Amino acid sequence: MLNTIGDFFSACGITEKLQGILMLYKNILFLLFITMLTIACSGKRKNQSKNSVDYTSIQSLSAAHRHLTTKDSSNSSCELANLITGWLILASADNSPALMDELFRVTGSGCVKTIKTSGCIKDLYNYINSLADRCSKIDESRGEDIKTFSIWYSRMRQKWDVEFFKTTEKLLKSSLRVHTALVMIASIEHAARITKAMPHAERLNSFIRMAGFQCPSSAGVWDFSPGGIFTDFKGDISGCIPHCSEISRELFSYPRRRREFISKCSYTEIPLAKFEDMKYIAPDNWLFFKSLHYANKILTIMEKSKDPLAFAGSRLIKKANDTLKDMKVTLSFQTGDEKEPDTATVPLSPAALTVPVSTFFIHVNSSGNLSYGLRPVFTVKDRKIIGDYPGKTISRNLEEGVSSFLYHQNLKSSPVLMLDENIKSDVLVNILKIMKKSGISTVEIGLRNTSHMVRTFLGNLTEHRNPEKELLITVAPGLISVTSEHPQVKDIPFKTQSTFDFSSLRVYLEKLKWKKKISLPVIIKLEPGVKWKTAGRIIGYIYTNTSGRKLFENITFLIKPLSE
Repeated sequence: MLNTIGDFFSACGITEKLQGILMLYKNILFLLFITMLTIACSGKRKNQSKNSVDYTSIQSLSAAHRHLTTKDSSNSSCELANLITGWLILASADNSPALMDELFRVTGSGCVKTIKTSGCIKDLYNYINSLADRCSKIDESRGEDIKTFSIWYSRMRQKWDVEFFKTTEKLLKSSLRVHTALVMIASIEHAARITKAMPHAERLNSFIRMAGFQCPSSAGVWDFSPGGIFTDFKGDISGCIPHCSEISRELFSYPRRRREFISKCSYTEIPLAKFEDMKYIAPDNWLFFKSLHYANKILTIMEKSKDPLAFAGSRLIKKANDTLKDMKVTLSFQTGDEKEPDTATVPLSPAALTVPVSTFFIHVNSSGNLSYGLRPVFTVKDRKIIGDYPGKTISRNLEEGVSSFLYHQNLKSSPVLMLDENIKSDVLVNILKIMKKSGISTVEIGLRNTSHMVRTFLGNLTEHRNPEKELLITVAPGLISVTSEHPQVKDIPFKTQSTFDFSSLRVYLEKLKWKKKISLPVIIKLEPGVKWKTAGRIIGYIYTNTSGRKLFENITFLIKPLSE
């Protein structure tokens, strides 16, 4: 039997000189292996110190807990509180029953096998707060951070309001900075995952509602209810409306604020890809851009952190990044104003209740020039806006342009009509006639709510009437009238000699709805010569009352056939 490598060499007829060379090569390979192993281990220590905890391992967490509880010192209480809160965050984010079971066991709550009650949760937070009290004896600031985090995570997080976000900013500068960032990253991932699964038309509002970090809808600053209002909020509004350090005036008018932002601020502050994209700063687009910017800020905090909790949360960080990657969000329309002639300044109206659905639009500015195209889409990965608004301009006359657009796009539903408030009703009626001829029965018209966010009014199209089963509302220059052959309405018609007597119209309609209990479909007949601004407001008065309650929701435009 060959007992040594030398015997093997001799048996093979290999000389001693060659043997030496081969042995040297073997030693070099061994040293290289040791060096690579050392580098790998030091690389791991770069992310995790030798005394750090593996938050994903039950054994490691339990051992760290035992180690810290054997030290009867206030300092160990600070470390133990950090351990327990980090443990709780990861167990919740990973939805890990095993991690949560062990957490409840070591903290003495008495809960087993993931059967949790409100009492068990309360015991856990009492345990954390008791650690905070002990920690405060040697480090008052750190103990206060732990108490604040406990309240923020257990109570404030459910409200997602102004107080929650103010406390978030405070905690992101505290000793529990990484813990706070990890909680927010879990929220980012959740919001992005649900948003990506939604239809394009719903994604913008979805992300803002679930991840509107700087100005949540529940904060009472921006109201994302269907009508929407901009309240007289006296707190910090820098996250809610376009703002930069160069703006010193308190401008609550959104169009004025938007103009000042575009003239004084940098597009990189949002950030956008190029200056031309500033035209997309509509209220809800702004909140989306800023919310996304905030999400990136939180992710950056975690990616740069060397804290073991950040290392343990790397899977969640990657998951959030992967979920956001290539997320495409259809943007809201530009609101426009009188100083931007290429846009359509759409009317303010209480009828602006529905989020636009169609991906196509037709745009008519104050000069009557028609444009069309796809609604702009924002790609999260590269921060690029795809598509252009107001799109391609049609040089031929309006009627031919609409017919050509509908024919070539082969639309089965209405494009969103974005019509300038100063055009006359004749333009709208002509477009509606062409749409009806093309087989479209429902129209989606862009209007602004009081928060200057573009929402749509959904109306039907018809060429026929049923006088006994509907209310006919005629709108003409200097005239609004309501008539019907319905027995309860026939003898009490309504007529005003002013196109602007909106309050009288609403009082009459409320009387029909609430006192006489009449809920008939409404047919609107638009006569030539009425400004779309006026007609849009009248539709709002038909649709809702002053408190926002619905009056007559089933509204149809009466249009004559193209041959007439």
